[in-house]
Amino acid sequence: EEMDKIYRWCLLTPHQDGQKACILYAQGSMYWSGANDKKLPEHFCSLAPTEEIKNYCFEKLIGTINKGEKKNPDYLKEFCSEIPTNLQKSCKDQLLK
Repeated sequence: EEMDKIYRWCLLTPHQDGQKACILYAQGSMYWSGANDKKLPEHFCSLAPTEEIKNYCFEKLIGTINKGEKKNPDYLKEFCSEIPTNLQKSCKDQLLK
């Protein structure tokens, strides 16, 4: 799958900061401040090769959505229910204040 390629490319750098920056920009391009469906970056994050990278990706997606245009409470609740269980409380705390 093409999204797996993105992770392979991002992990080519031996530096964790570079890997994270690459993943963040790839994920941001998929969401584009809410212009694109949230399912695309959610799927991208779910394919992360490690739990650490997956959590990082979803945490950054929560932040991206928090800064974005979509402020509809139903949209935000739905998003928080779609991400991994271990991040749902943090998501709700940030997005549903």
